[in-house]
Amino acid sequence: MASPGKRGFLLSVLLFLSAFLLLFCSQLVEKSMFIDGVWYAAIARNLTLGQGSFWQPQFSTTIFAQFYEHPPLVFGLQATFFQLLGDHFMTERSFSLLQYLLSAALIVGLWRISYPNNRQGQWLWFLPLLLWQANMVNYFYLPANVLDGTLSLFSLAALLLLFRATRAKSVAGYLAGAALMIFLALLSKGFTGLFPLAFLGIHTLVFRRWSWGKTMGYSLVLVAMLGGLVAGLFLLAPAAADSLRQYLDVQVMASLSGERRMYHFRHNQFFILGQLGMSLLPMVAVLVASRLMLWLRPGGERLEGRHRYALCFLLVGLSASLPLMVSPRQALLYLLPSMPYFSLAFALWAAPGASALWNGLLQHPFRLRLLHTAFSVLCIAGLLFSYHNYGRINQRDRAVISDAQQIAKIVGKATVLASTEYNMYISGYLMRDFQISLDTSRSTEAPFLLSTADQVLQQKEYEKLPIATQHYVLYQRKLNHQISLDNGKHQ
Repeated sequence: MASPGKRGFLLSVLLFLSAFLLLFCSQLVEKSMFIDGVWYAAIARNLTLGQGSFWQPQFSTTIFAQFYEHPPLVFGLQATFFQLLGDHFMTERSFSLLQYLLSAALIVGLWRISYPNNRQGQWLWFLPLLLWQANMVNYFYLPANVLDGTLSLFSLAALLLLFRATRAKSVAGYLAGAALMIFLALLSKGFTGLFPLAFLGIHTLVFRRWSWGKTMGYSLVLVAMLGGLVAGLFLLAPAAADSLRQYLDVQVMASLSGERRMYHFRHNQFFILGQLGMSLLPMVAVLVASRLMLWLRPGGERLEGRHRYALCFLLVGLSASLPLMVSPRQALLYLLPSMPYFSLAFALWAAPGASALWNGLLQHPFRLRLLHTAFSVLCIAGLLFSYHNYGRINQRDRAVISDAQQIAKIVGKATVLASTEYNMYISGYLMRDFQISLDTSRSTEAPFLLSTADQVLQQKEYEKLPIATQHYVLYQRKLNHQISLDNGKHQ
């Protein structure tokens, strides 16, 4: 007789696919995207056009001509996608899709480590994936082309290698691989990628497999390997040292000192704790439901709990999230790298109850067929929903994307447009879609000038153009003024 896991394989796949299609793909295929991802896509695309270099990426010729706000690895990786797929709005989405699938595979790998030689537990691989997807952090930001997605991928790979190291006779290879993954996470989004260094200490605290002396020794070896990779990078690529030094100055130190107040600045540095609590609510609800299931079904075979593993993952998640309180710059998306570990922890705590429910369902062929039908319908609905959302622009971005399109029709692509003020949103979409650079210094006598609709323009040499924009107004330099300028240049 087939095992419950084999009988439920199709159902588990349908569960995952329905969540994947409804909660991830439907967002992935939209034209709208959080503005951070729009900027990162523009920078990566610029690299393929020869604008900027790997260690000195460029957003535009006028704004962040040298972009040192983050380490450059993600831009370099994504540039490969632009080379292969061309300049299309789905190019950066394809990059996010690959990260999603690889991260999901690594989460399943960590789940299977938690249930060695336990087929029943391993068949619940979909449980941490559902919790990972069904929270507001991943729902909003996994499809959004943010740097945290790449950081999360490399960190997961590092954790899987370190977990295997704690159970291997020879650990050197695993430590070297983990050091490489942490190095790549560091080059993806800086110091926030270093939290896997805490894993060996957390593992020893929870499992007591190694002595503290052995743990400290291997931790020092891991840090030394990471330091060796950084030193080797600086020797082989001298430009890297200057690029990362600029990053430290303009991003890290400025954020810690509170100088960077424009975006994501919080006066209350406990803000991130509140965001974390709200993000974990769906996982808490699943855990409560699983305990209720055990109470309703007191008999029968139960899956053994994995409380030590759950505690270990919980502490790793906290090591990835709580240090964010050091900086006053905090945002919901910064929690994205910690979500896999919280998902694994709560899934392990919920597994006994989920297993009881799962086994009960699989013992009734009619219920199983009914569930197959229901989740097949959900998958079809997810496909239709994603098709409906393809290229759609949501309410948040509708006005700014429409304005960018109207402006580009007049000023043309790959131009410089004078502007009375800097705005991250309009500059992002103008650069990403049309390669238009905003010049707020107005150091050139540009033929067009951009202003906001609520701003009264004092310069009489410009006349307003009658185009259907909503938040912005486009002006053109008057012809007689342009002629006088040209005559002055020829004298």
